[in-house]
Amino acid sequence: MPLSIAKLAMHKESLSNDIKLRMKIRKELKALEWLTTDQALTALEDMGCTKVDKSYLVDHCQHGNCEVYILADGQRGQCIDAIPYGKDEWTYECYGIGYQKILSPDKLLAPSLAKLILTGTVRNDDRPEPEVFDYIDWEIEALPRSLKLYYKIDQIESLGIKIISSGKSGTLDPRERKSAGQIIAVLAAMAGVDRSKPYAAVAALQAAAATEGIPFDLSPETIVKYLEMPDK
Repeated sequence: MPLSIAKLAMHKESLSNDIKLRMKIRKELKALEWLTTDQALTALEDMGCTKVDKSYLVDHCQHGNCEVYILADGQRGQCIDAIPYGKDEWTYECYGIGYQKILSPDKLLAPSLAKLILTGTVRNDDRPEPEVFDYIDWEIEALPRSLKLYYKIDQIESLGIKIISSGKSGTLDPRERKSAGQIIAVLAAMAGVDRSKPYAAVAALQAAAATEGIPFDLSPETIVKYLEMPDK
């Protein structure tokens, strides 16, 4: 069989498998444009992804495999760059309109108040007829665990296909997590890292990585999550 024909056949088989995976999602979810976290996890489980949870979903968003949103109608925040206010004035204050994409999904795992960077449509006042601006990056301060998160159904479908095709079914299983935690605990002890104060250890780890020339573009929340893994 010529190579081009073989590639075409493989492509058609891949498309067929993708369609079959998408069809596994229950109808009431496929009919929706936006999914809550629980609905997104249910859809992934319908497709055959196991052991997925909120942190795993957020991690995929952090790595660009899907996007996460909040519904921020009327939410007050600060624009990254000033927007016009009337004829000759500018302001940083803004109010969200509709769904807003979270540009800093790693902050969603923070245990306390965190500054989230969003992008979407905003207005410059809470009066009846404000000026409206699209594609604005802005910031709010919120308690991550109190936020209701949303995901697009088509992106969740694509994520499910990616997980299945890569052979990754979700988070570490309990035995793998235990083993990884033990390794982290031993390495931390060897390096003199105090895991009881994980946030204090972040700067030291970042400095050590810079000294050794090791890529280490992890958020503080991600570093803390793994330092605390042996205790969970």
